[in-house]
Amino acid sequence: MSEFDPTVRTKEYGNMERNNYVAEEYYSDENHWNNFIVFDNTKNAWVRNATALHFVTSMVGTLRGAKSITIQDCVSREPISQRRGGRRFIFALRGQLALVQRCLSDKGRHSFMCGQPIGSGNVFLDCKATSPYSSSEPHEQWTTGNVYDNIEAPLTARFWKNITIGWAGANTVFWNCKGDFLVQKPPTAQNYTFGHIGVDSVSFNIPLQDPMKDPGHLESLDRHVTPRSLYLTQLRERLGDAAVRNIATPSQIG
Repeated sequence: MSEFDPTVRTKEYGNMERNNYVAEEYYSDENHWNNFIVFDNTKNAWVRNATALHFVTSMVGTLRGAKSITIQDCVSREPISQRRGGRRFIFALRGQLALVQRCLSDKGRHSFMCGQPIGSGNVFLDCKATSPYSSSEPHEQWTTGNVYDNIEAPLTARFWKNITIGWAGANTVFWNCKGDFLVQKPPTAQNYTFGHIGVDSVSFNIPLQDPMKDPGHLESLDRHVTPRSLYLTQLRERLGDAAVRNIATPSQIG
């Protein structure tokens, strides 16, 4: 738990559907602990059964030197910061080949995100964002090959007009997810959604979006597809049933 000053409050919000968005007052102190757990220069490590309360930015993050990290059954509650850009990246993957499964983010912004410099080959599985203030997404500068599998959250794989971010990701796959979404086609690549239940539109960061960009591949809108989980199916094909049983609950296996 990160202690904060409850006298610091604001009514201002950022990155909503319009500029100068003002709403209910909330705690906004940022002079306290920023990130709970960050991995760098680490391989084959894990976090499980942990809860984070009141951190500014991340519950768990991976950096460029982190690979093959598992984060499961973790909960982030009540981040304390301004509700605007650069904060509340709750599960923030900037390394490679991480698995985040069965995790919950409450009141995050980019709750489940992948970013630069090498946030590639990561998987979010059976995670949920409640009361989010922005979308979960590949977020920064062409992160590639990330999978969002059975995620309940607003999701985007899209172009931003902000030149420091640009295309947020390429060859992204959303599989049997639920919530509002926006999927667009980047140059020389593609983004995909299969079995998505939700509205093909998001209300966050509208001033930075470009609706004229080509749409990505959308298949089976409002009807889930089989198999239930793309990641677990591919894991079974690579390593067999025992590997799936090692990491999955009965409800995930089906």
